[in-house]
Amino acid sequence: MTYEPGLTELRSAILHAHIVAIEARRDGRHVKIIELMDLEVKLAEAQYDYARHVRETTPQSSSTSPRVLPSPTDKAIAQIDGGDAQAARLLSYFGYILRRSGSWGVRAIHDVRILNSSLLHWEALHDFQEGDLRAPVLSADLRKHAYCRRYTFRASDGHTPETSQADAIARSFVVLRGCTFADASRMFGTLGLAALAAALVQARSVDDAFAEAFPSLTQELTLLLNSLADSHSLKGEKSAEHRTVFAVLKLRAPEATMCATAALEHMIPGYVASRVASIMI
Repeated sequence: MTYEPGLTELRSAILHAHIVAIEARRDGRHVKIIELMDLEVKLAEAQYDYARHVRETTPQSSSTSPRVLPSPTDKAIAQIDGGDAQAARLLSYFGYILRRSGSWGVRAIHDVRILNSSLLHWEALHDFQEGDLRAPVLSADLRKHAYCRRYTFRASDGHTPETSQADAIARSFVVLRGCTFADASRMFGTLGLAALAAALVQARSVDDAFAEAFPSLTQELTLLLNSLADSHSLKGEKSAEHRTVFAVLKLRAPEATMCATAALEHMIPGYVASRVASIMI
């Protein structure tokens, strides 16, 4: 049974739909989101079926070495400079992690797909340049493994414990929630929110226990990226600038924000509760 042609057609259809959606949004025209979501669900289902087919037909390896995400970068990209190079590598990385998420289930594929789209839009608004603020808490070591500075996008080679990754990601979200929305708007580029997105995917890849928190945190980061993009497109809506990220997210999607809070509280009992309390004051 052949799967790839169908997947290729679906990917092309979704990419075209997103381009149309972005142009329509920029021009203030109505976008039929339902049609786009329907395409994404079909792709998620096909991707999941394809991953299951590969698992069932590929001999299992007896190796016990850590699961590592290889670099998807192409040698030709090394000849490109600046924002164009970053855009090319980002798109290459997106394609790889979307295929990798095929083994995580339909919902995870959908969440990764939407996160990729939102992150691409956010970075494109800044011409794929570097911002002047980094995603909070993430260590230099974790950044190196999850979203390395040379854009090879190599994942952890086992030197970074999975528990440390999950803990760092949880604390990054908590601190990020306490940042002002204006500060979050300066977190673009390879060490900004993109680094947090890459760390999320990395942790999900190497730590099955992180699967429970992954949907809520991925959706929260997607919501933040969309909120920042909306504010940027409106040329800086002043009303949200001095609010905390948590306040903005809670206003836009209270239920989703509470789900993410529950996931964070489960990962860092007590610490998150105290931070959230201070943010809400």
